[in-house]
Amino acid sequence: YTITLSFAAAKPSSGNTVSIGVSIVNSHGTMTSSVSVDVYNKCTLPAIDHISVLSGGTLDHNGVLSGMSCDAGYVLQGSQKVTCNDGTLTYSESTTSTASSTPKCIGFNIQPSTSLVQVGDYEKLTCETAASDFNVSSIEWKTGSTTLWTDTSAKLNSTENGRMYKSVYGFEAQISENQKDYYCKVNYKDSGNKDHSSNSNSAKINIAGINEITVTGYSGKYIEVDTTSASNSESYTVTAKVYSMSAPALSNLTAKNEKGDVIVFTAGSTVDGVQTYTYTPAEAKKIDEIITIEASYNGFNNKLSKSQKVHVYKFCKADSLPTVADGTWNPATGSINHFGHATLSCKDGSFAVGSSTAICGQATRGILNVPTTPVCQGSATAKCGTLMSPNNGYVIYENANSAKYYCDDGYVMVGNLTSTTCNTASGSWSHVSAENPDGDAPACSKKATTNSRVATITTGYELPSGETYCSTPAQVHHFEETLVAAMVAKGDLTCRANSTCSIDSFTCTATSNKLKITYKLKQEGNLDNPHVLTDQVDTIVKQTYDFNLDTTVAKRSVPSRSKRSTISVKQDATVKTTSTVVTSCASGSQSSSNVCVTCPPGTGFTNGACATCPRGQWNGANDNTPCNTCTNSMTTLKSGSTSANDCTRVQDVCTVKSAPANGHLSPVPGSQVNNNVMVTLTCNTGYDLQYSIASSFACNDAAYPTCFRTCDLSTYTPSKLEELRVDSAGINANQPLRHLQALKVNCISNHNFESSINSKTLTCKGDGTLEDTKITIPECTKDDNTTLIVIIVLVVLLGVAVLLLFLFIFIQWRKKRNDSYKRRSKTTTLELRRRDDEQAGPSGNTYQNNAREDNV
Repeated sequence: YTITLSFAAAKPSSGNTVSIGVSIVNSHGTMTSSVSVDVYNKCTLPAIDHISVLSGGTLDHNGVLSGMSCDAGYVLQGSQKVTCNDGTLTYSESTTSTASSTPKCIGFNIQPSTSLVQVGDYEKLTCETAASDFNVSSIEWKTGSTTLWTDTSAKLNSTENGRMYKSVYGFEAQISENQKDYYCKVNYKDSGNKDHSSNSNSAKINIAGINEITVTGYSGKYIEVDTTSASNSESYTVTAKVYSMSAPALSNLTAKNEKGDVIVFTAGSTVDGVQTYTYTPAEAKKIDEIITIEASYNGFNNKLSKSQKVHVYKFCKADSLPTVADGTWNPATGSINHFGHATLSCKDGSFAVGSSTAICGQATRGILNVPTTPVCQGSATAKCGTLMSPNNGYVIYENANSAKYYCDDGYVMVGNLTSTTCNTASGSWSHVSAENPDGDAPACSKKATTNSRVATITTGYELPSGETYCSTPAQVHHFEETLVAAMVAKGDLTCRANSTCSIDSFTCTATSNKLKITYKLKQEGNLDNPHVLTDQVDTIVKQTYDFNLDTTVAKRSVPSRSKRSTISVKQDATVKTTSTVVTSCASGSQSSSNVCVTCPPGTGFTNGACATCPRGQWNGANDNTPCNTCTNSMTTLKSGSTSANDCTRVQDVCTVKSAPANGHLSPVPGSQVNNNVMVTLTCNTGYDLQYSIASSFACNDAAYPTCFRTCDLSTYTPSKLEELRVDSAGINANQPLRHLQALKVNCISNHNFESSINSKTLTCKGDGTLEDTKITIPECTKDDNTTLIVIIVLVVLLGVAVLLLFLFIFIQWRKKRNDSYKRRSKTTTLELRRRDDEQAGPSGNTYQNNAREDNV
């Protein structure tokens, strides 16, 4: 038999041992025995709030409770170990300066303990406790086992508003954080410099609201409508994605436009807690409007809302363009899309003065913008020739000597060639080069889908000496809000106001009184246009923003040396504001100058952009591959090659030599052409090739011809030649003579140069000085023989007249003389005969002869 006897032990009056006697009686007799038992008093445990093992009751003799801690949200002060010794509790391992003290719990609470936060909003949590005599070294903000932020900015050794420890943690709410528990882990030291830690209570964050509002369903880049034709207007659908989890549950969803009209959204499917709502407007609603969606959730009084601006654009009418004489608009009829354009082409290469491109833009709202009515005039191609238009682009002549290249809507220019000018001396456009000897137009690459575009901006700020900031997330957030307000006050950050960009990942790092600020500016809409973001970034980088900060935001418990409630913050002049823009593109495309494109043939993707393939490379694809290199050390004749067939052997290539002085070559020097390809030399104004020398010659000729000075004939106009009495045949005042060219000059009829010369040959000498090139045509004079003949004739006539007068006088004199002679002869005849007879003697012959002589 086993007999069990239970009874209340009583402690003896002295000592701790009790002797118990037992007697067992049966039919055989009585058996006695005894046992000694040590009896001790139990210890009564105190009931201490938030220490679960000390909630009353007792502790056996020699019982030990060690490693005591407080419930979550509280910090233990006092002993962490208690021992029972015959009814007396002994405390040890104190967290405070007291060697042995009853423990107590000081609470660390997070406020608010529950919260409904709209996705994307900034949420603040505060961790704080009552004053005590231990020192906090840091407070860790955690969710699960992940540490989000460690607050070491304050040593927290003095009270503030009756509280000793306080830390504020802020974050941007994302749906991935929904229903998460947040708590703070307090790390502290006791008076004995022992390290301890304790966790606060937890806070549950409920993140909900409207994630995004998108506009889809239209075919082009923009929603475009025709106010005169419903059938020509595009349909579109507004889609809202709303978080609708079981906790918190979505109770109601309403939507209105800016006029207050109720918009009815149709509920769709729910995927991963996100429910889709859609709204397709009627034709009458196809106008610009701001749609605001408001969501209510069970268990929360506040409503969450999000607004979206829906931009609707009107088609522009081409027939509204002004009529331009000698010009044609393209297109001339029909509709032009938003951001599309019409281009004016002037006939015969003349150029347009005024607005030759009409843009269908946002500011004009369905009306083509033509600031000044253009006029076609002049000739932009007379000297340098007609320019080639880019594929998927066009060229506009600005004046007689300059033009600009443009790409069609949906395309972007490759490279930096956007304009060109005419060199009137050489007759060549400025973009003609050794790499581009044919003067090819720049390439236009097709835009592709842009996934995202984010700019990272870094700048510096300076606080007054002795001041610090950005020690808490709340201060960082306040700095962000104040900086944004300063930007808005200067009229900047407009993209944020119209919901096309947002600020993200804002950080502020302090070193003494210097602050380093970094944040991201994310483009939210119209990703096809990089200028929405890049223009805003350029403005921010050039601008200076100074402002005042509120020092009372999330102040540390250690008082600041400055008692001011605000401090002046100035942008640090020693720190240059920098920015980097990163554009993420859809598969198969790349970012080139922050535009997602596919590189056209003749170009390749290199160094982050589409670039024209250099000589020796080619690419025939319309993608984002780099240019291919010609094999076997071959080369191409120019840049922008599109086929491997363009590759040629180096030994078959001739490089155009340098141009002679005062001359220009086509192709230009440095160009590569096939051997024996003809090169043309054009001399500058006032220069030309030697007479009879051809201006075209083979590229591989040993020497190229020379440009000589020309001999100017411009002063010898027809009127001047007439004045000089020179025949104008063969003399052209507008055509100078070339070096060694002969010019035959003839006098007009009955005129001569000196020495009775009627013509002369003059030769141009263009290899000397400018003075040597002067051609002098002498004056012609009337012939001298003519005058002589006239004089001789006159003299002869005078002589004849004198002779006739003399003969007349002589005849008259003779007649008178003859009459007198006859009278004298009769009286003297006999006397003469007598004398003759006397002289002759007897012969009669002598008489007769003398008589005959006498008669004579």
